[in-house]
Amino acid sequence: MYSFVINVKPKSYNSKKVHSYHSRLETAFRESYPEHVPIPAEIELYGLVYHFFKTDIGIDADNLSKPIWDSLKDVLFIDDKQVKMRTAGSFNLAVNDFCYT
Repeated sequence: MYSFVINVKPKSYNSKKVHSYHSRLETAFRESYPEHVPIPAEIELYGLVYHFFKTDIGIDADNLSKPIWDSLKDVLFIDDKQVKMRTAGSFNLAVNDFCYT
């Protein structure tokens, strides 16, 4: 299981600045897992992406998740066909505080 946090405004897959976003995500992953070797193509992957925000930028969950997985190709895994399920959620902290007890 892998997890990391990045404090950067998410970019839509169609954004003109998605390349720098990819680079920031790859750097964040490599800083968290410096010795990681990409997962072989025969291994299936399932993932969660959470976006916490206080200002709504109007990005839907699918457009949030896709560039993250694209950025991790050849870093976390070999082939995007390995991603069998991806789940994404956006949480507006200005409306509802995110906490647990």
